[in-house]
Amino acid sequence: MSIKKLQWILIGGAIIAIGSYAGILIYLAWPINEVSINKAGVFGDSFGILTSLFSALAFAGMIITILLQKEELGLQRKELADTRHEIAAQKEILRTQSFNDNFYRLLDYYKDNLSQVVVFDKESNQNISGVSALKYLLDKFSEKQQEYKHYYNPHDEQLMKVFEYHLFMDIQQILMKQGRYLRTLESLLALVEKRLEDDKNLYWNIIESQLTVHEVKYIFYHTLINCDEGLGQLVKCSGLIESRAPTSGLPKTHLYVFNQRLSLRISTKGFGIKKPHRRGEIRRIKRVYMESQIKKKIARAPTENVVSVIESQ
Repeated sequence: MSIKKLQWILIGGAIIAIGSYAGILIYLAWPINEVSINKAGVFGDSFGILTSLFSALAFAGMIITILLQKEELGLQRKELADTRHEIAAQKEILRTQSFNDNFYRLLDYYKDNLSQVVVFDKESNQNISGVSALKYLLDKFSEKQQEYKHYYNPHDEQLMKVFEYHLFMDIQQILMKQGRYLRTLESLLALVEKRLEDDKNLYWNIIESQLTVHEVKYIFYHTLINCDEGLGQLVKCSGLIESRAPTSGLPKTHLYVFNQRLSLRISTKGFGIKKPHRRGEIRRIKRVYMESQIKKKIARAPTENVVSVIESQ
């Protein structure tokens, strides 16, 4: 029921009550023999009971009004709270959309800068770009490192110093630092690191899925020599190297130095090959099969000789 309708009902009820009460009084006092001010005053005083009744009703109406206002205020507060939650949800959606736009834009910049990495191959007399350029540099680096691998000895501190010295020198001299490419990667990792939510791993995994083996190796070596700086710390936080290094073909000697420098425990064994059956059992089956084939050949040999003799005659 609307408030306006309720107001008309209350006003109409009051008029009807007063009129009915006046009609009853006139009926009871009829016939009226004298009309005077004194009689009219007595007649007016007889409405005192209605006055008390309406005063009580007015007080009750005030209380009801207060309760209705309280309920309305409660509904308004609930509506405001729902509105705030909705606005907060919309802000979060907009913030996530803005983050995703920035993230994928930076990821595109990263790929574009990777494609612009160029090195000159003197042997073929041509430029090599993109991932192929990284592979070219890594191959040159691996060839050079073969000269110093005999210095690797984790139990001899002095020899390890020599090994690490040449490792760091070759990284800086052969694996030329590609500024824009690495800075874009650093900006991409920093963008995700600043995100406070629990879905960081989702974006770390997206970045990781975009990296080729050669990119992982290149990032690995630059993280090694910059382990205390921005890129090194961000790579360590993201776990990119830890998840990809075991299957990237990195030398165990370099993984050992990396673990020591960054206080990590990257496995040097890679992922194990899944086997449906044990190797010993497969060997036994092969041996039995070969022995049975040899026995069949021996059993067929006399018959074949006889046939050949008859054909010759």
